Amino acid sequence: MREKPKPRMSTRWRRALAVALATAATAQAPTQFTTPDGSRFWLVPGAGPPVVHWAIASPCGPAVDPPTAPGLAAACALASLDGTWQLGSLDATREAAALSALDLAESDLAAAPRVDGKPPDELNKRVTELGQNAEQLADVLAFRRVLAGAPATDVAIAIRGNAALLSLSTTPAGLAAVSKLLVDRREGQALRSVRSIWEAREQVAIAAWGRDPMAPLRAEALTLAFPSSPLARAGDRPPAVGCTRPLAQATWLHTQHPTQVVHVLTGNFDAAAVQQTLVAAFASTAMPVPPPEPAVTPRAPAATRRSIVPGMPHPSAVIGWTMRGSEPPAEFACLSHWFGDGRESWLGQQLQRRGRHNIQVNCSARWPGPPGPGLLLVQATDPDDGPPGLADEILELCRAAVAKVPARGELQAAHARLLADWHSATDSAAGAARHLAVELLLQPPGAAQFAPPPELQWDGLPTKLQQLLDGNPVVVEGRNL
Repeated sequence: MREKPKPRMSTRWRRALAVALATAATAQAPTQFTTPDGSRFWLVPGAGPPVVHWAIASPCGPAVDPPTAPGLAAACALASLDGTWQLGSLDATREAAALSALDLAESDLAAAPRVDGKPPDELNKRVTELGQNAEQLADVLAFRRVLAGAPATDVAIAIRGNAALLSLSTTPAGLAAVSKLLVDRREGQALRSVRSIWEAREQVAIAAWGRDPMAPLRAEALTLAFPSSPLARAGDRPPAVGCTRPLAQATWLHTQHPTQVVHVLTGNFDAAAVQQTLVAAFASTAMPVPPPEPAVTPRAPAATRRSIVPGMPHPSAVIGWTMRGSEPPAEFACLSHWFGDGRESWLGQQLQRRGRHNIQVNCSARWPGPPGPGLLLVQATDPDDGPPGLADEILELCRAAVAKVPARGELQAAHARLLADWHSATDSAAGAARHLAVELLLQPPGAAQFAPPPELQWDGLPTKLQQLLDGNPVVVEGRNL
């Protein structure tokens, strides 16, 4: 009797099963420990090939950037793969002197008066010569070559909000060699290209700020909500100058100290053996302990604070309610999407019913991003130049929203979007390592999503959102005067 052929699994279901297995492998409760130098590690072993995916998240953004050089912590992280004094310098003493001379000349060039928009030719020529001299004393690919031979693959650095993320993959056998190189990257960093990276990123940020008509309104909202705080500067137009090598080195020491950084390792490995290797490798540091971050305290919301920004192309409004930073991120991500993120949101639909047919509206929870306090921020602009009073109209609707019960399926749709984002970020063991490292660095303790965010079942709006919308916001109105 012939055996019946077994049904074949379709490609679509095979892919879905692979994603489910990868997610299950990385959703296990992690092993958490701290190495002798103060580094914080999470190990999440799972099934699959014997590969270790390593993600390292460090802080960047307004809380750690120098006031005169926003974005410098991110630039330092991006420059870090150009090598250390041990791996990359052909003559460390001469190169350090050359980089110092180059830095002084670049500072002079940045501060020099322009003639017809151009810097002085002599200074420009000197910077070029000093730059060429410094380049001849370094091999900027040496660190990457040694790292690749350790072995380490898929080495990349990305900026995700207020986190700088270094990620790579290696084998259990290569873990000790990679660990040694990562400690060397931290302790002996040369930051060769940091100034050029910072300047390039600042030019992009300046151009983006200039193209965004809402940027001045957001900057004013932060100033009203968080006076005398580094967060008040987060929305400002980026300055064109401000980076020096000593400032970059101080920023590196501050943001890369072991106590400031989170490591997540996922993949198929023996957790006990990996922990032993990491404890031995991350044994000590010569970096000074950074001072505690200054507390960011919102101004007491005794009354609504208002401001007007003239010269807007259309009637606009930015309204923000202060958030302390301890609110459940998944809940507020869903609620902000339902409440005011897009024309199909509750607020967008209400404004359209009132005659603002082409209203543009969005809502962000804890803007400009974790960690710490921020704003539940609503932004709206009316390109049809409708009647004045857009800000007051939104405030009236917000008061109505406190008593609003979401219709059947509305919060489920918001949760589906959050769930899709989570699965997209964790569709592999490497992706899960990157996602968890950023979450563990930026979110309140216990809020990182090691498993899919649970579906939210509410009969009405949560008390915390009611308290926010019942409070006194900052209101910035843009007028086309």
